Amino acid sequence: MITDSSYNALLNAIPMPVFIVDGELVVTNANLNAHEVFDIGDSQVGSERWGRVAQCINSFDNALGCGHGLNCNECLIRNLVADCFNGHGTVHQKINVVIKNSEGPVCHEFLATINQIVIGGNLFALFIVENVTKLVLGKETIPICMHCKRLRDNNKHWSKIEDYLDNNLHIKFSHCICESCLFEHYPEIATNKLVDG
Repeated sequence: MITDSSYNALLNAIPMPVFIVDGELVVTNANLNAHEVFDIGDSQVGSERWGRVAQCINSFDNALGCGHGLNCNECLIRNLVADCFNGHGTVHQKINVVIKNSEGPVCHEFLATINQIVIGGNLFALFIVENVTKLVLGKETIPICMHCKRLRDNNKHWSKIEDYLDNNLHIKFSHCICESCLFEHYPEIATNKLVDG
């Protein structure tokens, strides 16, 4: 049986921002990752719509906030949540959101997963957001050493390619060996492999 504490523990175990929203897009719950990534205040949960909580630039077009801005009718998030409430099943889609921050508006690409969830007999949308901006846009030019192939980050620190991708894009590698390198570095193993078939 899922209790309130195990429900929150489950939400907090998910390593991406997770929101529970109602049909009006009001955030009724958010996991710790969502609080950290979007700098959510406790008073916002249960009272504000997702656009204002996430600092969507369109939610500031109108004093009434999210859902009342000039572009809110075309909001893909709003429409995807509405589709979810209308029984269209799980949605998994890339979306663009312009987020307001201290340096000005920044466009982010999110991979959004939205699905229905029933809590206490009421229907909500479970909304998981993964920021894939760096993966999708590839805007950065990353300096690479022409000899050792290490990459330099913005702090002028050099890292192996796999460490850089793990630290910046959370991409993990497993090591193996291609046939060319197998023949070049381990010819006796490569020959035995051919003989053994």
